Amino acid sequence: FTWGKSIKKKTRRFFYTKKSSIKNKNFFFLPNNKILLICYGFQESLRSHSCLLSFTKINKIIFKNIINFSASCKPSNILNSHIKTLDMTENKTFDEALKVKLTKLKLLDSRKKLQNIINNYNVIVHFYLSTPFFESLLFNRPTILIFNQNIQLKYDENFKKIIKKLFKNKIFFSSSKKAALFLNKNNNNLEKWWNSIDVQNLRIEICNNYCREYDSKSNDFRKMFK
Repeated sequence: FTWGKSIKKKTRRFFYTKKSSIKNKNFFFLPNNKILLICYGFQESLRSHSCLLSFTKINKIIFKNIINFSASCKPSNILNSHIKTLDMTENKTFDEALKVKLTKLKLLDSRKKLQNIINNYNVIVHFYLSTPFFESLLFNRPTILIFNQNIQLKYDENFKKIIKKLFKNKIFFSSSKKAALFLNKNNNNLEKWWNSIDVQNLRIEICNNYCREYDSKSNDFRKMFK
């Protein structure tokens, strides 16, 4: 299946199934000023999906980006930050390394589902392009991602065009430092950026093509099994 209108060979259109938890049609700044960091730690013994790097090297890049982001953020931003990992490493070595290096960040229970906690945060910062990134867009929470093409899965030609728009609209950043500096400058004025016409149109475009919301009026289930 594919989660939207973007169709690849041997796939059928599907949709994001958690409609009941999608509440935010507009973003409103929360006074708690919390930031949520989401990252992956891959199991090193498995073969990497990337033709360029092993999972061990990918983990090191993600880890370094998290450390650099934290170091470049204002102290007040870090104090209000939590981190949620999807740690698939043996013996949870990724989580343990984060606890040692980032003592000021609260490490959340990995069993907590994103849709149950996302409304508690003003910004979601991603370090790997995967399902949680698209969920954040669908829930309409300010979302940024430190994008490194070398550690990513292959994507279609349409998404290559979208990537350019994501950089232009300050959702994708080429480095942790650039992302942190953007938040340092704009963290108290997120509504103006995120609710802008350009950002919202891009968000809707991505969701429609890659993480479409379930529409009960369109007979989605019936169409899927035709």
